[in-house]
Amino acid sequence: MAWELEAPARRVAEILWSEGQQRLPAEIMRMDDGSAALIVDLDGVDYCLLMVRVPRQRPRPASN
Repeated sequence: MAWELEAPARRVAEILWSEGQQRLPAEIMRMDDGSAALIVDLDGVDYCLLMVRVPRQRPRPASN
């Protein structure tokens, strides 16, 4: 069974890695089918970022 947050979590982890000065790559933990935790290194301190899909999406500006 595919986990719907795997690809978005990997993308966020890759963006954080390329944009920052982390010494350790982010770790992705599957909390349940609808949530993920990203463990990231920021200035030598590990932080846990919780990632869930927002059920009611915000309106996006129209692109012309």
